[in-house]
Amino acid sequence: MAVSSIGGAYSFSGGGSVASIRKRADAIKNRVGTESEARKAEQEKTGLIRNPDTGEMVELSSISEETRVRWNEREEMNSISPGEAYILFKAADPNAEEVERSKELGAKAAKIQDKMLAGKKLSGSEKEFLREHFPDLAAKAARMEQEAKQLEKKLQCCKSKEEAQQAYMDAKMGIMNAVSKKDGAILFYIAALDATYSKYLKQGASSENKLDFLA
Repeated sequence: MAVSSIGGAYSFSGGGSVASIRKRADAIKNRVGTESEARKAEQEKTGLIRNPDTGEMVELSSISEETRVRWNEREEMNSISPGEAYILFKAADPNAEEVERSKELGAKAAKIQDKMLAGKKLSGSEKEFLREHFPDLAAKAARMEQEAKQLEKKLQCCKSKEEAQQAYMDAKMGIMNAVSKKDGAILFYIAALDATYSKYLKQGASSENKLDFLA
């Protein structure tokens, strides 16, 4: 499943994971249920019920069962704060788990993207994660690796630092000519070339050296 957007943050006091929100919602329901039962028991005991519109106590026998149910429902609603109402709403959201999952996937993808921008090598599991959830970013990661490997091969054939530097500059110019500067992916490709060339310089400009790509 590809994910292209990240869910928004919770507000009020309803933040947290879906599991924690549902746990809090259950606690609210239990509290409201307990209070409702106690209210009904008190009504049976005294024969009186409070009119939620006026606040006056009314004889239970003077109203219909339908009115009693409606008044008790009003009392229940009045006992729930706006923050608690929000929690109940979030807990009942059928898309809550998908939104949470999207946020988690997005956070992981952001960390992988930071590695790419630094020209670092991605692990097999990171590549698989991108292929499964962010195919467009996965394609960019694949090209990033391809461009760097091509430069790596050219550098290993160079006989001098000057020749290596020219190969590096040619590779960068090739990317700049092939990819629009408005395409953010160019940052990945340039970073991969920079990291490969930097690795080459650290190891020495010898054709006998074997570069460990983006290690």
